[in-house]
Amino acid sequence: MLLALASFLTALTLLSVIMAIWSRKWPSTQGRLIEAVVTPELSGGQYAESPSVTYEYEVGGRTYRSSLIHPTGDLSWGTNIPGVSSASLQLDDIINRGEPAVFYCPLFPRYACLRPGGLSTSLFWAVLATIFWIIALSTSH
Repeated sequence: MLLALASFLTALTLLSVIMAIWSRKWPSTQGRLIEAVVTPELSGGQYAESPSVTYEYEVGGRTYRSSLIHPTGDLSWGTNIPGVSSASLQLDDIINRGEPAVFYCPLFPRYACLRPGGLSTSLFWAVLATIFWIIALSTSH
């Protein structure tokens, strides 16, 4: 069971890295920012903030809507001080740029992001996969 989970997380890591690298070659189009807010979260007595963005864009005469900042998902961590976090900084940068450039997957235009690349999610999956490999291999003897 643990070996299967470790293998799955390794595959997820590789897919995430491939998507992050491939997204740097995606075409872009002009988008329209619909909403950009910082969502406060309280978890276990700790304050955190998450960026939330929604935008529309058009490809081939068809309008799409997305909420991804990075192609492999968005990891952000907050602080215990409202308004001072990577979430706030990300959204300030997006808002200050005006109408965003949207990078979309040429095979699946519905899949798009505002910032191609980004390996933080891949790093997260890699660390998690490594932990499960260590546990799986140490308990399989």
